[in-house]
Amino acid sequence: MRYMAGASYSKSLRMTFLPDLLSMNLLMTGMLLTTRFSMRQVAGGDDPARSEFWFIMSMALIVGFAFAYPIN
Repeated sequence: MRYMAGASYSKSLRMTFLPDLLSMNLLMTGMLLTTRFSMRQVAGGDDPARSEFWFIMSMALIVGFAFAYPIN
């Protein structure tokens, strides 16, 4: 980012802080909503030793990506 903006390190850091903050918060919001509602509905969805848990986490990551896509 520093080389693209042609700016100092501190200015580049300030320029990327807000977009990165929004992106990560949107990603986590999508994941939180998906896991909160899915783990209640799927038996064994809250046990990391079961495949249902990992399926829910995979779907949560896809939903989080969709939430964060517009800001990226």
